Amino acid sequence: MSSNTAGAWILIPSADELPARVNDEIGDVSERIGFVPNVARLLAVTPSHFVGWWRYFDELMRGPSGLTKTQREMIAVVVSAESGCPYCQIAHSAALRLRTKNPTLVDRLAVNYRQVQLDPSDRAVLDFAVKLTRTPEACEENDLVCLRQAGFTDEDILHIIEVTAIFNYNVRLATATGLFPNPEYHDLGRTSAA
Repeated sequence: MSSNTAGAWILIPSADELPARVNDEIGDVSERIGFVPNVARLLAVTPSHFVGWWRYFDELMRGPSGLTKTQREMIAVVVSAESGCPYCQIAHSAALRLRTKNPTLVDRLAVNYRQVQLDPSDRAVLDFAVKLTRTPEACEENDLVCLRQAGFTDEDILHIIEVTAIFNYNVRLATATGLFPNPEYHDLGRTSAA
């Protein structure tokens, strides 16, 4: 069942009023999760922007990579939490719960990833993503050396940077428009039925 709430501080189309270009791109995902994510409704205001953003975002999050899909979602959750973005934090916590089947881990990552016992490579990724989010001007070559020492290739490092960057973009998009999460996200991955 679709969420047909207002969704944001600006006028956005309802789930059944999406332009065809947007529906063509997001349709499979919406069918799989059972609702149209409010971010798709927001960006549907300018369908060409949605299509460009979605294709890049989808490739970053689900395309081939030296990063696992779990690591990519961990970046999403931690960057969103560090930036105080309810939409991104709730939506990507749901995605990470579905992926890990570990709601306790995800809740702890969303509250304070620093207090979670993590694999050293995951810790390196998240520490770098937070530094890039909070103090980008402090980034230096040694940060990349640390990522290489954690086992990441230069291609992986660029992917870490791109995922971090798109979530910094998404956070600003969501917070500036008052975008709020679909209610369905709250339960995803929390019960055995999910």
